Amino acid sequence: MCRLVSTDTSLQEHKTSHPAPSCTSVLWKRFYIKSAGSINFKYSLIRTIIVSSEPKALCDKNSLVLTRIPNRLANNLVVQYHYLHRPVYIGRNISYGVTYKDKEGLGVVMFGYPIFREKENLVGEDAPLQNGELVDMVRVWLPDSFPSGSESCTIGKGIRLLKQDWPMLTGKEAKAVITFADAEFMHYGTVYKASNFILMGYVKGRKAIAGSGHGRWGVAQRAGIGQTAGTKKYVFLYIIDKEKVDVNALRKTYMQDEKTILN
Repeated sequence: MCRLVSTDTSLQEHKTSHPAPSCTSVLWKRFYIKSAGSINFKYSLIRTIIVSSEPKALCDKNSLVLTRIPNRLANNLVVQYHYLHRPVYIGRNISYGVTYKDKEGLGVVMFGYPIFREKENLVGEDAPLQNGELVDMVRVWLPDSFPSGSESCTIGKGIRLLKQDWPMLTGKEAKAVITFADAEFMHYGTVYKASNFILMGYVKGRKAIAGSGHGRWGVAQRAGIGQTAGTKKYVFLYIIDKEKVDVNALRKTYMQDEKTILN
């Protein structure tokens, strides 16, 4: 059981034929919005405070199991359940299915090549890491039935498996893992911080539209067509080889705000 608490009394939940949402920190909600005596319909992405009547159990690492699964199955899961509702297009990926003892559902975590080949003080010909040594954690999704903390358990186990499996796929050792939290979807990387990722700063990147595919960001920017910049994507880095990356030098290459400065 859970109840949603909102401080905005102008919003009343719109009752639809859809099932009630499960407990989650960020929800797509449809609301009645009262204004000037009329009622307008609007879809809003809101942050809600979840107050549970029963404390949710914590993740038991021994009960959470990751198994290599085909990328096609992983993409089917993220298209259906992940907030972006679109597949991963990168050719060489490693996907793990995530199960939890006595809990229904199959989760997924996907790793692949970053969309960029060069980044100052990080990856490229004259950078600390060579192409193939930086891995992008491109998707994470778990069923709501899984216990609290399952995301960080999944990421930790996923990276340990990645260190074994990535060299067999690419011939390169994974030296660092990068991932992004899109503030436009009210994602700020809390799970990544709990998983020992370092907040580096933010980029604008391409604007993400749920359910919509995209082409190459760099190509579109050079051509001046096809895509628009996003607002803010926070960049998180998990360093496997601690001697390879100069964190302070890398931070200087990203934009900063109050969240990154206080990190």
